[in-house]
Amino acid sequence: MAFLLPTFLGLLATAMNSQFVYGDTTYEQIGSFGDGRCLGGYLRSWPDQYVEARCRTMCTDSPDCYYCSFRVYNEHSECELYDSSNCGVGLLDQGLPYYTTFKKITDPSATTTTTTVVPFLLPGFESVDSGAGRACRGRSASDNSKAYYHLYNNVGPFKACQSLCATTPDCQGIEHHLGGRCEVWIRPGGIGASARVSGYTCVRRVLDNTLGCDPSGLLGCSSLRLF
Repeated sequence: MAFLLPTFLGLLATAMNSQFVYGDTTYEQIGSFGDGRCLGGYLRSWPDQYVEARCRTMCTDSPDCYYCSFRVYNEHSECELYDSSNCGVGLLDQGLPYYTTFKKITDPSATTTTTTVVPFLLPGFESVDSGAGRACRGRSASDNSKAYYHLYNNVGPFKACQSLCATTPDCQGIEHHLGGRCEVWIRPGGIGASARVSGYTCVRRVLDNTLGCDPSGLLGCSSLRLF
């Protein structure tokens, strides 16, 4: 019966609307069922998730994910996450069968009833766009290059992530996830924007103007220190 599952999912996708809503995040199906996976921009994958909705949830929980591709085959399944560099309409790889691709669309006007507490900030840090529930970005909400930060996994609580920033000379701020993921941002232009992502907190390191630093963070300075 496993070989019938892709056919059943295809009929279901045809019969239903091609948009899927998860809180303030909407997913739009790219093309039709089985049209293929993203050509490039691969981030990571998880085998044997079995449920298509679980794949979209993984993309929602990953601030660097903009597309996800999912397939079921021979009693197995695959969920792949992609960035925005080489995917979308006309940019699907049809070399492997059964892959269906979805685009993540975050609605900035949506509201949420979830209450998030901003962690205690050490001196020398300020929240970016309220901090809690925000993921750090560069020039705009979609500007999220891996070159902008040093990534540390399993660092523990928010304060530990701040401490890593304090010992990094070029640190411009941090992004911390409740699971212990820590990004120490070193982008020369600083953290200029944020995106709403549940479970994340983004804070900016405040520059000391007595050292001749640009308070906007755009020009940087020769040395940084915590107050």
